Amino acid sequence: MSITFKVKGLDAVVKAANDIAANAKRDVQDELNAFAIRVQKQAQLLAPADNGILRNSIVTEFGDLNVSVFSTLNYAAYQEFGTSKFAAAYVSSLPADWSSYAATFKGKTGGNADDLLQAIMEWVKRKGIVPRATKTAKTGRVTNDKKQQATDDDAAAYAITLSILRNGIKPHPFLYPAYQEQVKVLEANLKKIFS
Repeated sequence: MSITFKVKGLDAVVKAANDIAANAKRDVQDELNAFAIRVQKQAQLLAPADNGILRNSIVTEFGDLNVSVFSTLNYAAYQEFGTSKFAAAYVSSLPADWSSYAATFKGKTGGNADDLLQAIMEWVKRKGIVPRATKTAKTGRVTNDKKQQATDDDAAAYAITLSILRNGIKPHPFLYPAYQEQVKVLEANLKKIFS
């Protein structure tokens, strides 16, 4: 023998619960999207800005209850975390999840020494590190000799490149500080949704 009963109004309760869940999901996704945009904007402000390429490479992707903020450049992690001894010191100060993420770049390179030298040569020229006018050895007069200028630029770029290869580069954190500041806002906003 079986006993069957029907509860009236249960369909309305289930629908109301589903509506609440759908609204909460939408609200959470909206908060995640806003968080990612804030992180992206702040990271762009904090990123080194020689010619704006790194800043412009910081993008956001939106998923289903997840977001990603990242740089599309292969050298962005080396700017963020530094290299060699500088990276070791900085990365050890980060929380475990960020430290393990940074470790995924250890031993990898963003290019080769020739690529680095070429990038430094372009940077030296853009920054005007070497004076454009030089004194000649014979007369002591100032000259705008293009060959001498190119030699001076090359020498400066080569010295900087050697220093980077020997010592590494200091970290210029941009994504982690942006995340750290904005995650507090996200947490507060999510608490409001569920309170």
